[in-house]
Amino acid sequence: MFGAIAHFERRLIAERIKDGIAAARARGKKPGRQPLDADKVQAALRLVESGLSPTKAAVQLDAGTLSLFLLRSALVSVAQRADVALSYCVGFLFRCYSEPK
Repeated sequence: MFGAIAHFERRLIAERIKDGIAAARARGKKPGRQPLDADKVQAALRLVESGLSPTKAAVQLDAGTLSLFLLRSALVSVAQRADVALSYCVGFLFRCYSEPK
């Protein structure tokens, strides 16, 4: 009996949440966190590159710690892929121009 009441309450809560989100969207609001602006991203990268931990940089810039860790890991991933692509291209060019024709 109590389980049925709890299930009914959960459905009511979910319905109210959906209605609230729809009303906010109608007023022009976007649900969720606001993205970091480009100035904060650049400042965070400079702080982390200078040796400050991402956690301390996040506190200093009033940004999310997870956001800075994800940003840093994404940049490292892009840099690694760029290194692999560059080494592949250099190897390809070396093979193309060093083989006798």
